[in-house]
Amino acid sequence: MKKLFYGIGITLAVLGSGCGGTSATTVKVFKYDGSVQCGSVGTAVTVMAAELSNAGVAVICSQKGQDGLAHPTVCGTATGAINIYQVDHTNLAKAETLGFAAVSTLASYQDQTCK
Repeated sequence: MKKLFYGIGITLAVLGSGCGGTSATTVKVFKYDGSVQCGSVGTAVTVMAAELSNAGVAVICSQKGQDGLAHPTVCGTATGAINIYQVDHTNLAKAETLGFAAVSTLASYQDQTCK
């Protein structure tokens, strides 16, 4: 009986750890950086991270990415560049009030490990 409880405890510990994958308690949010072709380079990842932090949303990690959509190569049009932040899932609504959205809303987004 003791071995059964020990085995159950280990199983629960492994399941609770997420097995090294993305944690179910976090979510990635993004906002377009505002960059345009032949023009501005857009808002830096660190600047938007400060916007989240100042609103009480702790940033776990951040990265630059693309929305996954095809954008025409025309000066003055959007580049599709986005700033991505991994945050606690309980802060999603707060991030959305700041203009961020969950990356899951981007149909063509290719997720990459946040560093």
